[in-house]
Amino acid sequence: MFYPTSTSMVYRRGIQAITLSVDLWIHYLQFLKETLDPADPETLNTMRGTFEHAIMSAGLDFRSDKLWEMYINYEAEQGNLSGVTSIYSRLLGIPTQLYAHHFQRFKEHIQGHLPKVFLTPDKFIELRKELASVNHHSGSKMEYPSGLEDIADPAQVCIHDYVELC
Repeated sequence: MFYPTSTSMVYRRGIQAITLSVDLWIHYLQFLKETLDPADPETLNTMRGTFEHAIMSAGLDFRSDKLWEMYINYEAEQGNLSGVTSIYSRLLGIPTQLYAHHFQRFKEHIQGHLPKVFLTPDKFIELRKELASVNHHSGSKMEYPSGLEDIADPAQVCIHDYVELC
């Protein structure tokens, strides 16, 4: 007979005893994902809280890649793309075994979605101005090759569309 409460207590005692065990955290998170009711509104908070606890406890380990990937995949499944971006931002500040792999996946994540998913309009404009200054442009009026003056700036169109959606 299966007793989820007893199993959960065993996992918790194990985690208290060996907080740095990436494998134990992974198994506990898999157990929670399989046993918690997805329809319960508290499930999301429980999972996120447990992921955060796991990352704070074992996320600095050189071989913690699978733990981070589980968290990223969970947030992606929930449709929280800004959360995915935030997790990648934290992960890329840690020297893990699969750092290059994570950086590649982060680039694919960023390139696969519009900036409005991750950035506020103010942050987008700030980054656009920074990019323009780096490229020695004035941010407000760009110099175009002849014949391209009447083509709309895609960044301005994106900002306009984003503001209209809000």
